[in-house]
Amino acid sequence: MNPCENCGQPVKRSSQRFCNRRCYGSWKLGRNARNEAVHEYLPTVDGKNVELSCEVCGEKFLVPHHAASGTRPIPRFCSSECFGKSRRSENFDEKHRKHDIEKWRQQLHWRSFRRAWIESHPACSSCGVIRRGRNLVVHHPVDPNPTRDEALLFAPSNLVVLCRSCHVKLHVPRSTPRARC
Repeated sequence: MNPCENCGQPVKRSSQRFCNRRCYGSWKLGRNARNEAVHEYLPTVDGKNVELSCEVCGEKFLVPHHAASGTRPIPRFCSSECFGKSRRSENFDEKHRKHDIEKWRQQLHWRSFRRAWIESHPACSSCGVIRRGRNLVVHHPVDPNPTRDEALLFAPSNLVVLCRSCHVKLHVPRSTPRARC
């Protein structure tokens, strides 16, 4: 019979490594998903949870031990409000800023306005082809996103209806034509 890897007691079957679940649980504490010992062992408060402090407000909060150790990053915030406050700080990265701009467009009822504009201008202004449905897009020659200027977003002088192929050609110009085989 093999001894238990945690307490040394004999195990019932040769295929088992531990004598019971409690021994496995105490052995697993402080190890990651690959069963490697974690370098920084976080002591538990009640045997199951680890006490951490929020980076924004400094309030103490409890996290299950498996969430605070291992390969996953340690939770840094006590609530979604504190997480949001951290995102609104000065080191807000570009990816999230673009997401905010898209939310801004949706809040200004851009979708319904775009649909109405395309219905009133059903032809591509570049190639002149009349298209229906999702094949037409509204293009802004002067991008309203950096300034978040509502006047630029809805100004008729800053709106051009294009078909999808002309819109792609406008944004991704080809420097040299492709050779066909």
